[in-house]
This record gives sequence, structure tokens and C-alpha cells, in this order.
Amino acid sequence: MAEMLHLLIIPELLFTLGYVALMFYFLWKWNAIQVGDKNSISEITNLPFVSVIVPVRNEIENLPVILAALNGQDFPKEKVEFLFVNDHSDDGSSNFLEQINQPGFQVIHLDNSFGKKAALTSGITHAKGEWILTTDADCSLSVDWISSLINCGVTNHAVMVCGLVRIIPNDKFSSWFQYIEGAVLQVCGAAALSIGKPLLNTGASLAFRKDCWQEIKGYSTHANIASGDDTFLMLEMNEKYPGRVIPCTTGGGIASTVAANSFKMLFMQRIRWAGKTKYYHSSFINFTGLIVVLAAFSVLIAFIAVLIDAHLWKIFFSVLFLRGIAELSLLRKFPRNHSFKGANREPNAMAETSLEQPPYHFQMLMVIIYPFFTLMVLLASAINNPEWKGRKL
Repeated sequence: MAEMLHLLIIPELLFTLGYVALMFYFLWKWNAIQVGDKNSISEITNLPFVSVIVPVRNEIENLPVILAALNGQDFPKEKVEFLFVNDHSDDGSSNFLEQINQPGFQVIHLDNSFGKKAALTSGITHAKGEWILTTDADCSLSVDWISSLINCGVTNHAVMVCGLVRIIPNDKFSSWFQYIEGAVLQVCGAAALSIGKPLLNTGASLAFRKDCWQEIKGYSTHANIASGDDTFLMLEMNEKYPGRVIPCTTGGGIASTVAANSFKMLFMQRIRWAGKTKYYHSSFINFTGLIVVLAAFSVLIAFIAVLIDAHLWKIFFSVLFLRGIAELSLLRKFPRNHSFKGANREPNAMAETSLEQPPYHFQMLMVIIYPFFTLMVLLASAINNPEWKGRKL
């Protein structure tokens, strides 16, 4: 057994070095990102008409916040409409939506169809906008959220603009865990997209041209897959319009949302995300995923090796040290300034603050735990049929 463990040392280090090299490659590309320009939205002539789509499924606690955020947008009122699409909510969301009586707001109720993709399709079909923006009902938005995404899209002649989403942490480790993971993943995703290699996407802050969405037939090619409306759409847009799907990492194009309440909820969410990866046909996504899994497996093997032979502790800590340098370097690049309506879940509050970096002991704990978390999610996604908002996926 000891001899076998020693033989695994070289593969462990190689997989770890491959992972670290990939992370630093993303870091390099993130630093090189230049999206949009310094012009304000008022300097763009012939502003497009914009439709904002918000799918709603049992979001009664969050609807006042997203409504306030949309009302507070600085985009010209005559150039935007807001469509809430109710996906058979049974918690009072329907009644709340029906009470919205404001110009520019429209409520659509799904009848015979179900799911987020159906809600988005219904909203986009009813939309009058040249540009479609999507967000989630549990998000808070900067007052210049629409302006930032549209400015980025118009000035760069893009067909899709992929914004970011920021987790709002509290004093719990689970929330900082989500913040750190989300920050690292999104820096990697934006960096990859900047070189035309889409990796991941979020529907919480997304903009695309309606005519291009129609050209690729919307979500029809992956309608049978419950989740992944954002990433599958990005992949198809990039394939149809290479070089015109871009990230937006500046300005107000970052949506904010609260963390999942517990590790259990987080774990189930990640299982749901992992479940769709088997449908990806992107060689770059598969290659990146393979490196991530092999590197995580290397940590597991190194940990087992220490339990069997304590003299191998240097290998284990060397692997964690290398990973930590790469991951925490990416973490520090994620934008921390936030200014949004609906701050701290108070509809009329405004916040203009800068999040502190996660406590150092949480950062260290994250570096240790995350490889094992990754492997657990991967294993669970292969044997579990996840549920989301009362529905099996």
C-alpha cells in the first residue's frame, strides 16, 4: 500500500499543477478583459427598446425587492418594459403580481406549460424589446443594471452580454463559502468567455438580442433539460455568432442575491447544476471539468495517503498550498463594490459599499474543503434526482 501511495505522488502533483496553471491562465485573461467603453448611456444614440423578463415561482418574499430594483432603474422609462412570468406559484406570488398596477409592467401566467424555460419563452414571445434582459426574482440590482448591460452590448456590437452575480454573505461560513466559490467560478467564466471559450453563465444578469434568440430557435434544442437555460443559450449563441457573446464585468452589470440558507440547500443546488453537465458537448467545458475533477481527486488521494503514512503530510499540504494560491488570487479579482436598490432585502434601501474580503480562516477552510465538496457533488449528481421548488428535475 505504501509503495502504491508513493507511486501516486507524481500524478497528484501533475494534476494539481495542471489545475493551478489553468487558474492562472484565467487570471491572466481576466486582467486583460476590456469590455464596453467609458461612454455613458446618454451618449448612445438610438437607444434600443428593452424587455426585462423575470420568471417567478414561489417568490413572495422576494418580489417587493425585485420590484423596487426594477422601478429604480435609470434607463429611460419609455424605452423599457418589465414582464413578470408566473410559473404556477402557490405561495401568494400570484396575488402580489396581480396587484402591480404600474405603467410598463406586465404579468403573464403560464397555463399548460411549466418550468423556467417555458416562463422565459412566454415572456420573450410577448416582449416588444429589441434586447431581452433576464434576471431572477430573488435578486437585487444596481440602478444602472439595464444601462450597463445595454451599453456593453451596443458599444461592442454583441448579440449576448453575460453579466455576473454576487452572493451577499452574512456571518455564516456557508454564505462565505458560496461567495468565494461564486467569485472564483465567475472570474474563470468571464475570462474564458473573453477568449471565445464559454464555460458558465447566469440568467440572473443576462442580455441578448431577441432576433438572435429567435434565429437559434430559443430554448427548443434543450427544452427537455429542466435547467441550464442560461448556459445552453450562451453556448448556442456563441456557436452561431462567434466573438459576439461577451462578458460584462464592469459597471452595474452585477446582480446580487442572498446565499442559500444552509449547506444542504447549497448542496442540492450544486447537484442540480452538475446534473446538466452531461449534456454539454463543448470540448473546452469537458476539458476544464476533467482538470478540476482530477485535481480534486488528487487532494483526496493525498489526504488518504497521510492517514496511512504520516510522513507524506508535506505532499498533502503542498497540494493545498498550490491550489490556495491560485484560487485566492482569483477571489481577489472579483468586484466587491456594490450599489443596488433593495439592499439587504429592504425594498427602499440603497447601498453603496465594498464587501470586505472573506475572513482569512474562512478562506483557508474553503481551500481545504472545496475539493471534497466537488467530489461529493459529482458523486451525488450521478445517483440523485434533485428537486427544485417542489419539482423533480
